[in-house]
Amino acid sequence: VNVAGCDLNLAIVYEQLNRFQEALALYPQALRAGAPIPEIVWKSRYGLGRVYQGQNRPRAAYRHLGRAIQTLETLRGALPQEQVLSPFFEDKIGVYREMVATCLAFQRTDRALEYVERSKSRNLLELLARQDLRPQETVPQGLVDAYSRLRLELRGLRYRLTQEQGAEAPAQTKAEIEKAEAEYDRTLKEIRAHDGDFTATVRVEPISLKQIQELLPDEETALVEFFLTGEQILAFVVTQGGISHQVIEGFTPQDLADQWRKWFEEYQRFRAYHDRRAWFQTLDAVLKELYERMFAQVREALPASIRKLVLIPYQYLHFFPLHALYREENGQRRYLLEDYDISYAPSASVLKRCQERGKRGKEKLFAVSDPDGSLEDSREEVEAIQAWFEEKLILGNPPKGKEVAYAPATVERCLEEPPAYHVIHFACHGLYDFSDPLRSHLQLSDGELTLGEIFARLHIPRSCLVVLSACETGITELSRADEWVGLAGGFLHAGAPTVLSSLWAVADHSTSLLMQQVYDHFLNQGKSVVQALNEVQRAFIRGEITWASAQGQEKFGLMASPHSVPEERDEKALEDYRHPYYWAAFTVSGVG
Repeated sequence: VNVAGCDLNLAIVYEQLNRFQEALALYPQALRAGAPIPEIVWKSRYGLGRVYQGQNRPRAAYRHLGRAIQTLETLRGALPQEQVLSPFFEDKIGVYREMVATCLAFQRTDRALEYVERSKSRNLLELLARQDLRPQETVPQGLVDAYSRLRLELRGLRYRLTQEQGAEAPAQTKAEIEKAEAEYDRTLKEIRAHDGDFTATVRVEPISLKQIQELLPDEETALVEFFLTGEQILAFVVTQGGISHQVIEGFTPQDLADQWRKWFEEYQRFRAYHDRRAWFQTLDAVLKELYERMFAQVREALPASIRKLVLIPYQYLHFFPLHALYREENGQRRYLLEDYDISYAPSASVLKRCQERGKRGKEKLFAVSDPDGSLEDSREEVEAIQAWFEEKLILGNPPKGKEVAYAPATVERCLEEPPAYHVIHFACHGLYDFSDPLRSHLQLSDGELTLGEIFARLHIPRSCLVVLSACETGITELSRADEWVGLAGGFLHAGAPTVLSSLWAVADHSTSLLMQQVYDHFLNQGKSVVQALNEVQRAFIRGEITWASAQGQEKFGLMASPHSVPEERDEKALEDYRHPYYWAAFTVSGVG
């Protein structure tokens, strides 16, 4: 092992000095000497791939990079927690980026996109490794026991392999590992038949171009998936007819990072000081800049027949309402949303799982209403929404003056009750924890419903829609943004095919008007959730929804964050809600 480590480190030094022949001699030596050690195996393969790519030998690079990725993805499901969270997996995004570049070098755009998808699945698995997740109760106990036994067995065998010396002992242990891995694969396959989401939490499940194309409902729909390498922004465009990719010219990942930094810093000031004018100006500038310097090029790759987009952001792009990017036409703004129906997905793999859940009812409502007693507007909101449903369960606090008592919205009840309902609506405080995403939470009557608990314990097999009317529920942590790990993503994992969430601290009255009309379009007019939201957002853009036009309507509010910003209703400039601040925060993720 020490010899292998020395060979590996020396090979890396030679590679950095562009002494590729010496590196090509040492990487295979490290691979042979360190065969029992996964860290040495994948790093040696990765090094060979980089060298061959640097020598313009993409097919050789492809072979070694593929084996490096296979090592990472095969081992993750059965590694001990301390190994998963150790430096074993540091810098692994680089091997995926190198593989994407390699695939594009020999014009295999389809394979490049498949590895983009695998890189996103990888990150979620890492984050969930410490949760020690178990299959749902619908899985037979015998399969659960077999899964637990095989994980422990594989951990022990792999540890034993690293300690053995000589040729015969490792050969015997490798044979035992192969046998256990085959049984582990069969067990996961059987579990998937009972719990389709569980296997995605323990192993990467590759998705092919053909499978991605099958997700598109018609010839008018395109899926646009973004990816960032060290130097380029890539946009993959998939239609039923084929795939293409666009390398964004004149706008680099660093340029995008600068836009995000401007956006985020001004947003933090807005949250702290309620300086709406400066935040409006930043929204305007960044949304226009992103369209002109980035999305205009993506649009050139879209067939003229496309009317619907499924957008899959990456890293910084998760923070922006891409549907609100705009260009100037004849002195007027033209938002992307005005040309396309737009929904989002964390990845094509997650979208596939959402679609596999099939058609569900929308008659039964579970709602949480101001559980900690600090949000009077959210009580009015739930009161208005519940009128659409005949069968409902509401927990929390009723509006003032209403002679009814709701049971407390405790963490346990909010985990136990939702599985029986179709529409799940949380009107409460929400907080995203940037230092530890799994501690992000919704504030309930007796404590916090965390993202970690949602991943581990919530199962909502009947839900057709989850609405998180808490601010910032669509935010994801930047350092993990290559896979969407946030509260909305947690509910998608729990079984919801569709989640409506927000990207920033929204305003109460404008949001209440938006939400009321979304429910009307969805429940009364038979629209899909994305059609309902997009049509209401276009009404905002046209100036059809204003504070003045709402006078005389029954008031109900939507403000579920301690960072909420009260609207200045007495200011003439704020009498209409055409600015994207009022409507663009809301997105639909999953099945539109």
